[in-house]
Amino acid sequence: MRVGWTGRNRARASRSGANRRWQVPLRSWVGLLALVFALNVLFAFCGAGAQSVIPFSDFVTQVKADNVKSVEFLGSQVTGQFVHPVKGKSEFLTEEPPGDSGLVQLPWTTRFR
Repeated sequence: MRVGWTGRNRARASRSGANRRWQVPLRSWVGLLALVFALNVLFAFCGAGAQSVIPFSDFVTQVKADNVKSVEFLGSQVTGQFVHPVKGKSEFLTEEPPGDSGLVQLPWTTRFR
């Protein structure tokens, strides 16, 4: 018989071994968290944020300044491209306000072909 290894000590050692088997090391959790953070940053600066959301009044101002290359109206949503980027973005998205938005007064035919 071994000295120091009673039945109770053996049971305690086997239980702690069983618990350790299912524990994930802290560095694995830190690595997973770092990966999720890196992917979040990557997606925040790519693709999804390519359009600049602007107020409708800024869109009208850009049209009057001849800085709108193309426009697409889908219901009240207006999307398009700037000739020269505004705030680092070359595409925009805005909502047409309800009622008279003043679009009728803009000279569309001379600017958009």
